Amino acid sequence: MLKALRLFLQSDPKTKSFILSWAIYMSVLLGSAVYCYVRLDAVRSGPKAAPETENVSQ
Repeated sequence: MLKALRLFLQSDPKTKSFILSWAIYMSVLLGSAVYCYVRLDAVRSGPKAAPETENVSQ
């Protein structure tokens, strides 16, 4: 791990930019996926609404 960090610090600015952009993109992608699944679970496990009744007048 220390060797990889040392190689990263010695790399070109374009390589650093690419790696940091990729890391930010992946963290946003992962964070949004986790957020969506947590929100979906919260909505599905919330209080249940009363079933709708249909009034048909004849």
